[in-house]
Amino acid sequence: MLKAKEVMEDIEYLTLEDKRHIYRKLKKDLLQEINISVVMDKYRGIAKNIWDKDAQEHVNELRENDRI
Repeated sequence: MLKAKEVMEDIEYLTLEDKRHIYRKLKKDLLQEINISVVMDKYRGIAKNIWDKDAQEHVNELRENDRI
C-alpha cells in the first residue's frame, strides 16, 4: 500500500494530459481483469463430481509422479 500512496502523491504533480493517459490505461487494465474474473467465475466448479477424487488431491498426485 505504501507504493500506491507514493504513486498517488506523484500523480498530483502531473499534467492533466498525463493524468488522462494514466486514467485510460488503468481503466483498460481494470476492465480486462474484471472480464477475466467473470469468465473464470462462469466455469468455476463446472467439472465438480466428474472425478472420484478432489481436484487438489489429483494435482498433488500428478506433482508427486512428475518429480523424481
